[in-house]
Amino acid sequence: MQLRAGLLFRLLFSPLFIASGLGHLGWPEHFIGRLREGPLGAWLADQLDPTPLIIATGVVLLSGGVLLLAGRWVRAAAWALAMVLVPITLTTHVGKADPGPLLKNLGLLGTLVVLTRQKEDP
Repeated sequence: MQLRAGLLFRLLFSPLFIASGLGHLGWPEHFIGRLREGPLGAWLADQLDPTPLIIATGVVLLSGGVLLLAGRWVRAAAWALAMVLVPITLTTHVGKADPGPLLKNLGLLGTLVVLTRQKEDP
């Protein structure tokens, strides 16, 4: 039963990161636009070219999502995803009128923190 629950968890949780990673890699200009919508993100985008950051974020999101889906190196993948999710949240969601994306990211972050504490892969 626990094996099936772990598989179901991975099937439901990882696609968000995989799809987002593919989006960052395939349409970086869309995510640069989203970055510029947040107060901190706009400041950051004015300081440097955000394209390499968007591409690197896409690589981490995609690879972390694939590792979670495969059930391999889950703790490392969760740490990497959490380390990317924090700056994404701060630069694109903090200070906006709609709290939905911020709350979603906080929930994802909480789940990733739990995964970093796992003794074995789910």
